[in-house]
Amino acid sequence: MVPSFLLQRWTNLQEQPSIFQGASDMFNRTRTFLVVFLMGVSPGLLAAGGPAVTGASGGTTFISIDDTDQTLGFTFEANADVVVTALGVADTTPGDPLSQTHQVGLWTAGGVLLASATVQTDSTLIGGWRYVYIPPVTLQTGQTYVLGSAVTSPYLDPYNRVPDVGSVSTNPKITIGISATNDSAGGFSFPLNVNASFLARLGPNMLIGASPVPLSPLALAAITTFLALVGLVVIRRRSQA
Repeated sequence: MVPSFLLQRWTNLQEQPSIFQGASDMFNRTRTFLVVFLMGVSPGLLAAGGPAVTGASGGTTFISIDDTDQTLGFTFEANADVVVTALGVADTTPGDPLSQTHQVGLWTAGGVLLASATVQTDSTLIGGWRYVYIPPVTLQTGQTYVLGSAVTSPYLDPYNRVPDVGSVSTNPKITIGISATNDSAGGFSFPLNVNASFLARLGPNMLIGASPVPLSPLALAAITTFLALVGLVVIRRRSQA
């Protein structure tokens, strides 16, 4: 599934006048795809991303903390440079949609919001979490981050609170830290309060993949030239048909 932000880039570029006057529609589409690819991450790479949290044991299900609107989640450390491509929230009844929407956020350890999204009741379901794709965010090796999702009235969608004696399975690219929440009735905001008695409050999750390796200028020039030649060949063959 191609994220909406990448599709929007494609649409915007297609609406722009061609800089190659007289070129065929196929040539324009080829050029557009190349620009989209170079502007962001390829759809293939995005699709290859997997969940950061893959499972847990020893946890207890809750729907809120003292019936107040709060943000809860966990801290984690990046073990490699990774790209976050989607934010998600737990769906404990994957056979049915969520009962309400949920905001999900990704912060630095210092509270800087890196990305946020609102997960819809019928967002893409992958392994017990529903996800919304976001513009890619790169996390750096050795840095600590905080992932949180909002629980709000009427508190209809459960999450899993995992104690320190439990276990959380993750993608090897990250290491789980400890539970994090914001202040009571804090709504959607940075989960600044950490609690070592719990490994995590598994409302939120994210899809991550390897950080893409930038192409060199020479490689970009070669790709552009190749695609241009392909387009010219197609034009010539059509004109001779």
